[in-house]
Amino acid sequence: MKRAGLDLCWLLALIVGVAGCAAPESRTVAVEVVFDSSHCPLQHPQVTVIDSREQLRQTREAIAGDTGPGNRPLSNRIGGSDPGDSLTRVLDRLLERQDFDSSQLILFARGQQPNPGYGLRIDGRSARWRDAHLQLPLYLSAPAPDTVQAQMTVSPCMLLSVATRQPIHAVTPEP
Repeated sequence: MKRAGLDLCWLLALIVGVAGCAAPESRTVAVEVVFDSSHCPLQHPQVTVIDSREQLRQTREAIAGDTGPGNRPLSNRIGGSDPGDSLTRVLDRLLERQDFDSSQLILFARGQQPNPGYGLRIDGRSARWRDAHLQLPLYLSAPAPDTVQAQMTVSPCMLLSVATRQPIHAVTPEP
C-alpha cells in the first residue's frame, strides 16, 4: 500500500503543464476514457497534457519510437509484439479527428509494475475545477496485502479527453 501512495505522489509531482488564469470555483467538466490498458509502452510514471495536434503528433512519435535516428521501435527493444500498438493506433485516429477547440487529452502512465494488481481506474464521467486545479476521479489500484498475483509485469496507462480549453497546469485526485 505504501508503494501505491508513493506512486501517486510521484505521478502527481509530474503534473506540471501550462500555467493559466484561475478557474471558477468548483466548475465541472466532462471526462471521457479514450484508451485504457494494462500493457502500455510507457515504462515510467508520467502525466502528459496534450492540448494541440502538434503535441499529439509528438507524443505519438515518442510512443511509436520513431523520434529520430538511432531510436528503434519499442517492439525491437523488448522483443515480441509491440504493446504500444493499440495506443499508437488510437493516437493515429485522434490525429485525424480530435477537436482541440473544445477539449484536451491527458495521458496517465503508471509505469512498469510487478503484477496485474496495479492499475488505474476512473470513477465517474466528470472532473471538477477547484482553486485552479483539475480534480479527476482517477485512482491508483494496488493488490491487497497477502493476495496471490500472477508474476508478470504490466504498464498501466489511460488516455482521457477532458472537455475544457482552460489551460491545465495541475491535476489532483478528487478528495
